[in-house]
Amino acid sequence: MKPEDITDEQLQDRLIENTFNKQSVLDVFASMSNNTYINYAHQVARDTVARTWENITGSQIDELKAQMAAESKEKKDGDEG
Repeated sequence: MKPEDITDEQLQDRLIENTFNKQSVLDVFASMSNNTYINYAHQVARDTVARTWENITGSQIDELKAQMAAESKEKKDGDEG
């Protein structure tokens, strides 16, 4: 293949591939916007909860609900006081 046979798009694809292969995880995370990071962190949290939810018992769910209700009441009481 001669240089003049290579299209701009082919060159760009090649440069993207080379850049992709050279970058580290830290490079990627450093360039992520806060919004992207937050969305990714939420997805990791959702996946973690989905995995642990399969093994959680009914009594644990009731305990977590009671804890959540107590925290909500504390917050409400704090807002009123």
